[in-house]
Parts: sequence; C-alpha cells; structure tokens
Amino acid sequence: IGHDRGEMKGDTLTVLQFVLSALAIAVLGFLALLLIGVALVEGFFPQDSPLSGMPLLITGTALAVTGLLVLPSTFYSFQRLIGRPSSPAGTGPSFLRVLPLVALPVVLLAGYLISKSLEFTWMLLPPFHILAVGLPVLWFLLMGLQGLPPGSNQRAWGVFASGLVLGPVVILLLEMIVLVAFIVLAVLWVASQPEIVTELESLASKFQYTEIDPEQAIELIGPYLAHPLVLAGALSFTALLVPLIEELIKPVGVWLLLGRNLTPAAGFAAGLISGAGYALFESLALTTTGEDWLLLVVARMGTAIVHIFTTGLTGWAIATAWQKRRFGVFLAAYLTAAAVHGIWNALTVMGSFSVLLDAAGEAPIPVVERLGAIAPVALVLLTLGTFYVLLRSNRKLRSEQNMQLTPGPQDAVL
Repeated sequence: IGHDRGEMKGDTLTVLQFVLSALAIAVLGFLALLLIGVALVEGFFPQDSPLSGMPLLITGTALAVTGLLVLPSTFYSFQRLIGRPSSPAGTGPSFLRVLPLVALPVVLLAGYLISKSLEFTWMLLPPFHILAVGLPVLWFLLMGLQGLPPGSNQRAWGVFASGLVLGPVVILLLEMIVLVAFIVLAVLWVASQPEIVTELESLASKFQYTEIDPEQAIELIGPYLAHPLVLAGALSFTALLVPLIEELIKPVGVWLLLGRNLTPAAGFAAGLISGAGYALFESLALTTTGEDWLLLVVARMGTAIVHIFTTGLTGWAIATAWQKRRFGVFLAAYLTAAAVHGIWNALTVMGSFSVLLDAAGEAPIPVVERLGAIAPVALVLLTLGTFYVLLRSNRKLRSEQNMQLTPGPQDAVL
C-alpha cells in the first residue's frame, strides 16, 4: 500500500503490495479453478442431490472474483515500481450511489427465483450470490466515503486488497490459535469430570454406530447446549475474543499507512475501504445449498455495515492517535468498535441457542429465551443505528476537513 507522493521508485511498501497481490491472485486463481472443476463434475453427475455441488461452486466463484478484485492493487503498485505515479482515486459521480440500490431488488428477486429451481440453481445462482452480497457492500462504502479523501488509486486499491485478503488470513490464524486454546481448556476440564467423560463416550458411540438424522442429532446434543458453561464459552469466544481480534486486524491497510501523512479523515476513509474488503470476503466465504439463500444474503447486509463502520472508526482512531498522539482516543474507539461487533455476535449466538434448545425440546434458559426472541429486531435496529452513525461521522469529518481548508481572517489576501 504505497503512499501517494513517495520519492523512491522502489518503495519497500510498494514492493510488498505488488508481491503479496500477485501471490494472492495466483493462489486464489488455482483454488478457484480446482473448486469450480470439482463442483461442475458433481453438478453434471450428481450422486446425492442436484445441489450437492452448490457450496463448492459458490466458493470457487467467490475465490475467482476475489482474485479479480486484487488485480487493480497489482496493476497500480507495478505502475509505481516502474516510475508512473498513480492518479487520485475517486468515488465516481453521485448517481453511482443510486445504482446499487436500484439493482439490488432485481438481483434478490432473480436469485430467489433461481434458488427455488432445483434444475438450474447450482449453475445460475453463484453470480447472483456475488452481486447480492457485493452491491450492499459497495453502497455502504460509497455512502461512507462521500467527500472524504481515499488517496491515490494505488493506496485505495491496496487498502481494499489488504482488507479483502491479508486481514482475513491473519485473523483466521489468530482465531484458530485462540480456538485451539479454548478446546484444550475444555478437554482438560472434561477430563476432570469422570461422569461427563462417560456421557460423551456414550454419545460418540451413538453417532458412530447409528444412522442419525439432523433432528435426532439436535435432540442428543440439546442437554449439553443447555449447560451454562457451554453458553458462556460460546459467548466468550464469539462476542469477546473474536471482536477484539478482528477489530484490531481488520484495518490492516491503515496500520501499513502509518507515517504516510495520514489525516484522521483519510484514516476513516482507509478504514472504510479495508472494512469493505473484509466484509465482502466474509460474505462471499459463506456457502449455501440455495434453500435459505435469500435469508442468508439479507442477514449479511447488516454484518457488512457493522464491519465497514467499525473498521472506519478504528482507522480514524489510528490516524488520530498517530498524528495527535492521542492514544486514549484509539483505545476508546477500538473498544467501542469491539463492543458493537460483540453485541452483534452475542445477539446472533443467543438467537441460535434459543432455536436449537427449542428444537431439542430442552427447557428454555430465561435469558437466552428473552434475548433470542428480541434478537431479530435488535439486529435490525443495530444495523440502522450503525448506518446512521456512519452517515453522521462522514458529515462531521467533511465539515472538519472543509474548516481546515477554509482560510481564516489572518490568512486572507488583501
């Protein structure tokens, strides 16, 4: 992610941007071809269901699109390396902010109809899936970037690529380490409870030697889901540790820009771009067999705005702390972003646990039942509130930027 006005043609960060972008394209392209090839074989010669190849095809298509979206980062960094400075990036004419809203209902309707057609779903749904998760991300990003400085094309596309590929890779590694630690602690605790070990061995034998359908499986694991420690562990991981990790790493592009004359407004813009890349990757990574497609993509819209705003907030705080040495501002903004993310995840977990406990026929846990009941409405309100704060933040930063550009009385030319 090279800076806009560097003096050295062989800038180290630009070299890093070019190498990582090119490597990402190669890896993503190989994986996309592999998955799409396997999916096509399963689609044309289904062994179980016509939709058996759907998850692989959607994932392969998503990887291919991700690789294409990294191409501009590779191109602009290469231009910089050969001595051709990148021009300033723009968000395009204002009417472009309307296009995603106009196109999205058409895409959702077409995708929904295709998802109900078993004969063609596996082949036709993937491109509509890409558009259905990509258009909201694009619209949220354009609304948040209005009037703010995204920097050069090299910077903007480099930040986007870092959020799209680099951030998810680092986050996945860190979350896997934390998850393994959780599993080790859980195993050690279970090992100290002989009666639980006996129960789990009996449960494992049932799954191993008996054909069990999904409903029976939920009934069998229901008593364990109702255990307070299971709920506490799920909330600790998803609503506490995951947000703390992700909100620190998602603005990876902003971290790489430190020392490049990054103003708070530019930090906010870079954070939005990086968050959009991460939100897009996360949404594209989710697969479906088509039956619940519409519900899935609509739910991802709320997740997208949360990711974009919280990363923009942290990006602003990073730039503010670096430029003005206000490190308390960074800590407060970072914890606020993690809290918003954590509330979203906690509501999702509560809703999921409530549904699973009900399906298993277990006695409801009062707090889970209450929060699970209000979770859908609360998530919608959180989505709308986050979008409102995004627009207000944009307006405030634009106003501050204009005040800085407007000469005061002492600067007037007589």
